[in-house]
Amino acid sequence: MKRIHWIWLLIFLGGIFLLEVNSIRHKTFTADEEDHYGYGWNILMLNADSRIEGNGTLMPFNSMNALPRLIGRHLSTGRLHDFLTDMMTGRLITMLFSLLLAFYVFKWSMELYGIHAGYFSLLLFAFSPNIIAHSRLITNDIFATCLMTISLYYFWRFITWGGWKRAAVAATLVGISQVAKYSCVGLYPMMVGIIMVRYGPDLVTELREKDIKSLTRIASVFLKYALFFAAVSLLIINAGFLFNRTFTPLEDYTFESNFWQNIQSQAGVLARIPLPLPVPYLEGPDSRQWESETGEHGNAYLFGETRNPGCFTGYYFWAYLYKVPIAIQLFLLLSIFVYIINFRKYNFSRNEAFLWIPIILFSVYINFFPGIQSGLRYSLPIFPLLLIFTGSLLKNWLDFRLLSKLGISVLAIYLIVSVLSYFPHYLSYFNELVWDRRQAYKILSDSNLRWGQNRWYLRQYLDSHPEAILFPRGPRAGRLVVGAGRLVGIFHPEEYRWLRDNFEPVDHVAYSFLVYEISQEELDTIPRDKKGLKK
Repeated sequence: MKRIHWIWLLIFLGGIFLLEVNSIRHKTFTADEEDHYGYGWNILMLNADSRIEGNGTLMPFNSMNALPRLIGRHLSTGRLHDFLTDMMTGRLITMLFSLLLAFYVFKWSMELYGIHAGYFSLLLFAFSPNIIAHSRLITNDIFATCLMTISLYYFWRFITWGGWKRAAVAATLVGISQVAKYSCVGLYPMMVGIIMVRYGPDLVTELREKDIKSLTRIASVFLKYALFFAAVSLLIINAGFLFNRTFTPLEDYTFESNFWQNIQSQAGVLARIPLPLPVPYLEGPDSRQWESETGEHGNAYLFGETRNPGCFTGYYFWAYLYKVPIAIQLFLLLSIFVYIINFRKYNFSRNEAFLWIPIILFSVYINFFPGIQSGLRYSLPIFPLLLIFTGSLLKNWLDFRLLSKLGISVLAIYLIVSVLSYFPHYLSYFNELVWDRRQAYKILSDSNLRWGQNRWYLRQYLDSHPEAILFPRGPRAGRLVVGAGRLVGIFHPEEYRWLRDNFEPVDHVAYSFLVYEISQEELDTIPRDKKGLKK
């Protein structure tokens, strides 16, 4: 890559970093950040047995967020010490990983479709509000998204060019991803699916010809590499959890959820076999499954309806439709259309399969076999892959007609304007399908709108409106302020039914708190039974 391209790449990455840093300035810690930071610190203190109760998402890789604190505590008191030991500094680590992810989005797109495609994918990444939002938080969503993308990239290089060195790099990254977030376990079926698409036709040919020698060789190679990947993953998972009670038999686990208890009870003699996994590694999925079964996580919410327990089929398709910028959706559709028309000019099994097999498998899983639905963030791992593929639209950019270049440029400007219009509230971003931003709560809520990130803005509003009543207890007149999650009933569906069924918000605070102006006369027009009161 030429020197000028490196300069432009650094400018892009610097712009992304500045956008993330400036937009997080007044953002308070979200609901899970202290848990993730605390568990990461415990791992650094060599204590893997201190999982925060009620949070099954915690993983050792969050020790990266707490690493500045570990460094800072060895320094003498001063500005640097205070900066490094401040929990807010832990967010910078996530931002750095978002830049690493941005680099690989650029790199993979460029290697597949050329330099213009690389810059285009990077531009779409830079103005992807959902990625920006979570790149600033001490959670594991961006870590998982970054590691899954890079793992697939190096798996693509390994399958394309082979060799044990490439296999070792890919296997190591896949293993590291397993201690970032549980959804990364999906990398294993993704890789199997890619191999089936990549080598399926050759295998069918060998079967038809009944070439036993070739079939044996293929099986041997596959088994050899599969065992290598499994061994590396197990080693890293155990190291990540500090080998906490590794080789504990399944029968000695204490599970909370019916799902895992049933597995335990039906395992028979297999339950006595020591598992090559640390105990905390299975405690997480058990805890999440228990939350799903009991509804302790809160209600799933979509289009004004709540479900608990139970989820909405296709939830993330709707979330994608409303929370991904329209310009990015149009660019993706155009790239798919152009790809299909020129399908013979590409080599799907060698290249695009490494993007689309993971996209399809992950999308099917989260939309049709969900456990908990609370935000678009659970689908983040497919976003970089979609953006890389969308880069193919500009594969032959130099050959485009002036009108085509103008159209793409106008759509890109629309994307930038749409995203910047939400600055700095990217977690609450909805595209222009929700024209009145006060109405977004009627479509999606929970961490799609409010996750505890806007308490500073709420304090500012209450200071300037001392007459406002925050979270009123029962129906009453006046200026009322209610968080979107409580308004729609994520935990208590009936608490504010009287408000959401009879009134419309007149304002909002950082998009996540709704403001109502209700007169006593308006309140009196509501039937007594619809106020949440007995007749």
